[in-house]
Amino acid sequence: ILEQHPLHFSFHHGKVLKLCPVKSEQTWALNIKRGILSVLQTAHEFPAGAVVEEVDVLGICPTRYQQKGAVLVKTRDLNLCSHRSSGWTSLQSVALPHVSSEQQILSSQLECAQSIKDGVLEEAKC
Repeated sequence: ILEQHPLHFSFHHGKVLKLCPVKSEQTWALNIKRGILSVLQTAHEFPAGAVVEEVDVLGICPTRYQQKGAVLVKTRDLNLCSHRSSGWTSLQSVALPHVSSEQQILSSQLECAQSIKDGVLEEAKC
């Protein structure tokens, strides 16, 4: 099912700007493809330690980029992301007002190591 429909998208300077899915694509399959595209996004043209706002399958998130040798490390605290859809878990929960990300009961982090050679993303591991 994942290979049944190609996902056309626009990609410019390391950012996925627009998705053009087939209307008959199943939601779960489209979400897997969106997740893969999220891993491919990068901001290697910013200064070391820069925090940039990225939009992807996880929402609108402040994302830090740090160069560590030949690897660009992308990190984000997912509790700081906005426009996130709530995922289904086996835990019943209620959002608490005015709670910082350090006080969250369930905390989420993302870290990706991206290898870039001659301006082209060669490998990404999250």
